This record gives sequence, C-alpha cells and structure tokens, in this order.
Amino acid sequence: MPAKIKKGLSISLGNLTKSISVIGKVKNPEILIKNLTHDSRKVVAGSLFFALSGSRTDGFLYAREAVKKGAVAVLSEKPQPPDIETNWIQTADAVSAMGVMANIFFRNPSAKMRLIGVTGTNGKTTVTYFLESILKEARKKTGIIGTISYRGPGLPPSKAVNTTPSSLELLEILAKLRGAGTTHVAMEVSSHALALRRVEEIAFDAAVFTNLKRDHLDFHKTINAYFKAKAHLFELLERSNKPFRTAVINADDPRAKELRPLVRHCKILSYGLESQSGVTAENIRADLNGSRFTLKLGKKKLPIFLKLPGKHNILNAMAAAGAAHAVGVPEKFIISGLEKLRLVPGRLEEVESRKPFKVFIDFAHTDSALETVLKQLRLSAQGRIITVFGCGGDRDKTKRAPMGKTAAKLSDWVILTNDNPRRENPLEILADIEAGIKKAGQKNYKMIPDRAKAIQEALSLAQAQDIVLIAGKGHEAYQILNDKTIPFNDKDAVKAALKQL
Repeated sequence: MPAKIKKGLSISLGNLTKSISVIGKVKNPEILIKNLTHDSRKVVAGSLFFALSGSRTDGFLYAREAVKKGAVAVLSEKPQPPDIETNWIQTADAVSAMGVMANIFFRNPSAKMRLIGVTGTNGKTTVTYFLESILKEARKKTGIIGTISYRGPGLPPSKAVNTTPSSLELLEILAKLRGAGTTHVAMEVSSHALALRRVEEIAFDAAVFTNLKRDHLDFHKTINAYFKAKAHLFELLERSNKPFRTAVINADDPRAKELRPLVRHCKILSYGLESQSGVTAENIRADLNGSRFTLKLGKKKLPIFLKLPGKHNILNAMAAAGAAHAVGVPEKFIISGLEKLRLVPGRLEEVESRKPFKVFIDFAHTDSALETVLKQLRLSAQGRIITVFGCGGDRDKTKRAPMGKTAAKLSDWVILTNDNPRRENPLEILADIEAGIKKAGQKNYKMIPDRAKAIQEALSLAQAQDIVLIAGKGHEAYQILNDKTIPFNDKDAVKAALKQL
C-alpha cells in the first residue's frame, strides 16, 4: 500500500457503533469490519455499507447489492427490509454516524497532525498553495486537500472530485497522510462541506477566513445561510481539543466581526490592508510581474517579493503567513515560502506566447472574483482587455447578470460562451448573463456558445498591448454538457488557437 495504514485494518462492529445513536440493537457486535464505503461499487468482503440518501439517488436501493458483494453490515436511516439478512444498523442521522465511525475506524488521524482549514468565497486554493510552499520550506511533511487535487506523502496523484471530500474519504486521506509521516495538512473547507457535515470529526489547529461574496445561493438560498455555513468552521475550531488554536480572519471583510464571538477560547490573528491588523502590508509596489511589499507580522517587518500578481494575492499571502505563524513556522521560512510560489494553476495564470499581447487564464466564477481580476489587469493594461467567460448551469443563477455587468463595464470587449452548462439550456444561461449587460447599457459583447471558438475569436481580435482574459474554468480539464463530460482545458484551447494565428 502507498501509505502505512495497517494492512488488514479491522475493528468490531460494536466498537464502531459505540459512539453513535442506534435504533434497536446491533445484531452481532463482535463481527469484524474491514472496510467502509458508501459506494456499492466499492464493496468488498467484510465491508460496512453506508446507505446514504443523496441528491440524485438513495443508497438504500443498493443495500441488497452491497450484501451480495460481501457487506457484513449496512447502516441506514430506514428500517431493515425482511428479505435482507445482515447486520442492520438503523440510526436517525446516517451522515453524522458515518463521520463518527470513520474517525474511529481510521484512528482519529487529525489528532496527530497540524490541521489548517481555509474557508471563504475567493482565495482558498491560493492560500493553501502558499501554505504548502511555506511548510515545505520549513521541512514539514505536508498534505494538501483542495479544489485542484489531494496530494502529499502516501497519496497517489489524485485530482479532486470535490473541494472537500465526504467525511469518509477525507478521514481515509488523512489516515494515509499520517501513516506516511505527514505532520501538517492545509485544506480548503467549502461551504457545502460545512453544511453537509463533512468535517465534523476534524480537529483543527487553525482556521482561515478569506472573505464572503455572493456565491452558491442555489444551495444555501440566502447570503446569511451561506455565511453561517462558512462560520461553522470557527465553531469547529473552538470545540477542537488542540492547544494554541488560532483563528486567522480577514479584518477587511465586513463579516469578520461576526466570527470573533465564535472563537472565545482561541487566539485571533487578523490580517488586512484596510483595517488595523496583526498581519498587514506596507510599501506596496505591484504590477503583472508580481508585488514587492513589507509584510508586518506582529512586531516583525519582512521584505517580500511575490511572483503572483494582484492585491488579492497580497491578502492571500498574508492569510497564509498568519496561519503558518500560528502553527509555529519561523519567519525565514514564511518569507522563502511566499517568494518561491510561482504559479497556482488557473489562477491569473499567464499562457506563454510569442504574440505581442498577453493571455491569462483565471478561475473567476463570481462577479466579485471577476471584478478583482479585471481591476488588477486594468492597472497594467496598455491596450484593450478582451474577456471570455460564461456561467455554470444548475448553479447559482443570481450571479449571472452581475457577472455580465462587471465584465462589460471593466472590459473593452466581451465574448459570452459556455462554461459547464450541465443540464441547463446553454442559450438560457447566456441570456441571463446578457440581461446584466443590457441593464448596464453596454453593447460591447457578442455570444459564441462553443468555448473553443470563443477563445479562438478573442485571440484573433487581440492586438499589440492587449490583454485577453479567459475566465471561469481555470484549472479544470473538462466541460460538462448535459450529462456528458468531455475533455476541455482553457490553457490547451488557447495554445491550439495561438498556433492558428
């Protein structure tokens, strides 16, 4: 095995269920459980199968299949059917039970490592990349769990399915990291993960709040519910039994003050450019090649040269510096770690070209993120800004018109195109975006639904000194059209189009 999870790891069903509320009695508590899964396709002999109710299907429907494949126990919120012979554990909350039982099975892995959770609408990925660079400079064995990948000692190369995996997968990943000697883990903690209780069993040492902007209202319904989900990370930090727990909070965000009462027994380390903070920056000189500034970390003043451009990346760097400081990393490694990070895939990533214009790929998929990137590009633009973007289907519709307005007002020319339309009609998505542009009184746009053709059109229009921004998908290597997923990567599409110019 790639990690030192004990081969043949097993535990009695009774020990697994001792910390959850069970309806009725466990039939055979002495039976050994050798594997946990909520996917019937991954059942092997000796498995405990979690029959969870999902958004598209119900695991209860696959319980018979799981037992036939060798599951020796099934956990469900529903009573045992008379025709299924197995150890059936009925509980009122299967999701919570799965997290508790997985933590027992994998021997409470987060207790033995330093865990830094990062939440917020924008910046999570970049903060974890900065942390990874800092911790590696400090010679710490480091794991990263986030939007782009799950990586670290003991883990095979793995692209992320979700920003934060389910509690079962998450605890297994942490167990593999711990088994391979990992000492520090930085993880993005999404609002979905917090609302769906994926991280309830994680003992955090530090929690970072980057910002709160409009996003995911299709899931959370209101901005207050969205914030409440994000804030739950700090409730988890407060109840963690780790010593020296620290909340690292962006004081420039209006919601920062609402987090402080949640962490009364934790140290609070604020950062920001506009508010009095424990971590801040001064003497800032920035352009598209990067930023030079003095990082004020407590009483220390540290000269920094960031290779990542933009004011937002200075904030991301300060968040990472604060979190690294909170877990005891010396300042010299914070400096070298921040300075050595050259690239975060799909985050204001420049595509190299011999053309007389610049091309950037960015993951910006909210109006606030798009505004941040376009304003940064405008500071350095000597020519026009041409923006290509779309919005995802089956996702928050409220941000579409604002994104259209933002793109049209801050760009010289906009090409609307497909993002991941999923099961929505792509033309209806484009019409939602167009409504925001028209309301703003702008006419500087056209629609090309085919994303590759839209990118090709933008590059063919670009002249010397222009900047082309391809926004929305960033690092993604796929496009979801209806229920079909096809290979597609913005960077590859740019390179292909450039060859034809």
